[in-house]
Amino acid sequence: DSLLSTGEIVGACLLRAALEKVGVKATHLSGYQLGFVTDSQFTRAEIKGLGSRALRKALKQSDVVVVAGGQALDQNGKMTMLGRNSSDLSAVLVAAALRLKEVEILSDVPGVYSADPYVVSDARLVPEIPYDALIVMSESGAKVLHHGSVRAAKKYGVKIVCRSTRDFQVGTIVGEG
Repeated sequence: DSLLSTGEIVGACLLRAALEKVGVKATHLSGYQLGFVTDSQFTRAEIKGLGSRALRKALKQSDVVVVAGGQALDQNGKMTMLGRNSSDLSAVLVAAALRLKEVEILSDVPGVYSADPYVVSDARLVPEIPYDALIVMSESGAKVLHHGSVRAAKKYGVKIVCRSTRDFQVGTIVGEG
């Protein structure tokens, strides 16, 4: 997992450097700095605890905090990965650790659709969907949010707002309703 985490760490460092180059005071946090604790199931670790001290300190010192996705530490201080495509999960966990009511997830589509919009031309955008319905869709193979991120959002009471990277209008709201 230490090796797998390097790509996310490099990406976070490069984004921080790009932000600083354009005058934005930024910092980055990697899995070993976040304060998130997992079990020792490497490559698919499960969150056991969320710390917020490092995040809060970084937010006080910088305008932007870039978090390397999909990583944490196990109880013994070893780097763990939260699974494939778990950057969504990291975003939800950051929101939960900071006790935020919602998190925005940006992707190439504006939200959750009735079918894959790249395959089905008349797929409809779903404006609102309950956590449980999206978990079932994700676990059944739909290319939507990481099922672990939706489970964590439900557990911690964090609403997920899905938007497109090209159009910031709200696409889908994932929550209780």
